[in-house]
Amino acid sequence: RYRKKHNEMSYKDFQAFTAENCQGYKKVYEISIGGFLYLAFLPVDYQKILCISSEYMSIIDSEKGQVTPIDGDYDEIELVAMCDGYDSPIPIAGQYGGSLPLYNGKDIRVTMAKDQSEEYPILTIYWEENKETRTQIYKGYLPCIFGFSPDGGYYVHADDGGLIVLKRNSY
Repeated sequence: RYRKKHNEMSYKDFQAFTAENCQGYKKVYEISIGGFLYLAFLPVDYQKILCISSEYMSIIDSEKGQVTPIDGDYDEIELVAMCDGYDSPIPIAGQYGGSLPLYNGKDIRVTMAKDQSEEYPILTIYWEENKETRTQIYKGYLPCIFGFSPDGGYYVHADDGGLIVLKRNSY
């Protein structure tokens, strides 16, 4: 009896990704992606995100709101993608491996807590500013991928609901 009640509780406090809680950043783009697998910030052009789904590869320009299908291929063992217009392999990150920076290089760090007491792990993600303020930005089943661009100017969160891109206010 207690177990069931506990289960109900844990669902109740799930929190969809909350962009408003990400101090110093604002949402610039959101898209739903069926069969999302991997993403990468394109070298130098960090507003452009390479997105790999089970159906196709595309480049999302988060500033212009454009999605352009692209020819390419990816390697799930090496965790790299090769695509038209890019000479060298691009490291990718997603549900099955790879990672993005969890520190923006300046003042924001993303931390997490994992609860594995249930059948499926539940992840809580926090947005920490200068170690002083910690705000919950997500709680639920494991998202596919989340983290900052290499220069900290952008933050992405991808889960079943799709892909959300945030941009640093002073960027």
